[in-house]
Amino acid sequence: MDGATGWKAFRHITWPNLRPVVSVVIVLGVVYTLKVVDIILGLTGGGPANSTQTLATNAYNKSFVEFNFGEGAAISNVLIVVSLAFALVYLYLSRREPSE
Repeated sequence: MDGATGWKAFRHITWPNLRPVVSVVIVLGVVYTLKVVDIILGLTGGGPANSTQTLATNAYNKSFVEFNFGEGAAISNVLIVVSLAFALVYLYLSRREPSE
């Protein structure tokens, strides 16, 4: 676009070219964040008063600390469904035609 500067150049030229990469990074980041266990358990062990407890660490604690495998598996299944929902949203947004 001739004469596009600042915000218009970003909105109409830069962002449409970056959108596919940004969407992949966001989806993969969210899925990784949902499933992170090792860093949380290694650094805080769930934190003081469970302040850093996530679904993944909760499933780990239920299954392998409390030996309540059924409840841990149920929490893990919820985690899988949430990750699948993010993946489906990504697929929907990536196949959508760009609006011009």
